[in-house]
Amino acid sequence: MSILGRFFRLCGVGMPVVVMTGGLILAASLHLSVREVGAQSLMSCPFRVDGSRQYMFRSGKTDGKVSLKNGLSEGDVYGYGQVNLLQGDIVFYNGKSYIAVPGPDKPVVEERDDLKAVFLAYGRSQIWQEIPIERELFGMDEVNDFIEETAKSLNMDMEEMFVFRIEGKVEYAKYGVIYRDPTNTARHTPGQHSSATSHYEVEGENLFIVGAWAGEDNSGQYTARTETMQMYMINEAKDKAGHIENIHIQPGAMLYWPNC
Repeated sequence: MSILGRFFRLCGVGMPVVVMTGGLILAASLHLSVREVGAQSLMSCPFRVDGSRQYMFRSGKTDGKVSLKNGLSEGDVYGYGQVNLLQGDIVFYNGKSYIAVPGPDKPVVEERDDLKAVFLAYGRSQIWQEIPIERELFGMDEVNDFIEETAKSLNMDMEEMFVFRIEGKVEYAKYGVIYRDPTNTARHTPGQHSSATSHYEVEGENLFIVGAWAGEDNSGQYTARTETMQMYMINEAKDKAGHIENIHIQPGAMLYWPNC
């Protein structure tokens, strides 16, 4: 089913959905819904997308029109995005907004909400179900498989979008932070995006990770074009943050699942 069709299907639960021609999502607030498939009821959780990473690449425009304060007004939200003109990464964690920009040895991280974003993807839950991670997860593919297995076991609707969290000590993580030179007036492309990203690593640290599941039809809106999942992180000291590119999670970390 197309993005447009699935978003309008969820309008029936009483929350607004705004979609422009061509499938660009400006603001999609998804309420709890139950969809019958045979004898099964599939669950989806509140999730919101403001702006579109896909549109950024299609148009070459990086100006932000999404206020961080609007996103934070939803309550204790978790999510991520990128700052106006791609001058930093955004991490929403427990209702607070952290902005990361590249530094010489590690990012410079500030808690602030006075900026606009190119796009935001975020959600919240009244209760978070704790699921111990009992096996080693080596690399993004294994994390992706673990999230998909968990979602299916909990009867989540894999066609819909949802947010999850992971907290605990990781063996290793590689992460990136975006910062595009404001004097660069060239059209933004995936190549420019890559060259504007600084890369860092952490080892043996406690991380707070927020992830979002997109599903195949939504990939590209707030994940990489071919990816169904994206994760961002901030460390316990709140001095390292960015989007995760690779990770090694040891048993003992905790997955927090939205209990809608």
